[in-house]
Amino acid sequence: MEKEYVVGVDIGSSKVTMAVGTRNSNGEVSVLGVESRDVGESVKNGDIMNYVLLGKTIADMKATME
Repeated sequence: MEKEYVVGVDIGSSKVTMAVGTRNSNGEVSVLGVESRDVGESVKNGDIMNYVLLGKTIADMKATME
């Protein structure tokens, strides 16, 4: 059986944070890793200014977490 992962992504005004974990049979989540990156000019005052750059940042984070 393939492992199922739980992923959370928080897009803030200054950084993006991704957390990855697994859920056990009791429903409890064990965190396996957390990654944060600056968003640079992708987000300004809570508004996404550059979807492509933000998407690339998140995709790079996903690749790192794998």
